[in-house]
Amino acid sequence: MTSTNVSFIDEAASKFEKLDVDSKLGVLVLLYEQLVDEIPVGAINFDSSPQQATNLLTNLQQIDQSEQLTAIRGLLEGEAQNNNIAIEDYKSLDSNFKLSFWFQLAKNLGKAIVGVPSDYIPSEEVTEILDLMDCTNTDNYVTFLKRVL
Repeated sequence: MTSTNVSFIDEAASKFEKLDVDSKLGVLVLLYEQLVDEIPVGAINFDSSPQQATNLLTNLQQIDQSEQLTAIRGLLEGEAQNNNIAIEDYKSLDSNFKLSFWFQLAKNLGKAIVGVPSDYIPSEEVTEILDLMDCTNTDNYVTFLKRVL
């Protein structure tokens, strides 16, 4: 019997796919919080994002914060949860623009976008993924995020 050597990114992505949507959001938020300080301000050119990405973020900011979380869950699950959010626009984005969208969304958490509760404690499964990704370079984070978004 041969064993397959699965990289930590593959393992993290596989574990991510098995999570419920709220745990997935937890992983994304916590990873983006780590990345926000490591990615230089000019590294992501938001001006080159397609209009769909800009529209999605604007539409999210315009709906009531009590509905924002439901809409964000819908984006991650690939199902429309709010009539103001065009899920097809999100699905049409390539992985680079999805990264840009989620980075912008993360930068707005607790401001124009509903924030993470101050008493949020990541589940064991979320912590496992974060531990797999810990101490990796920014390129590994980006590779992981492109795989799961």
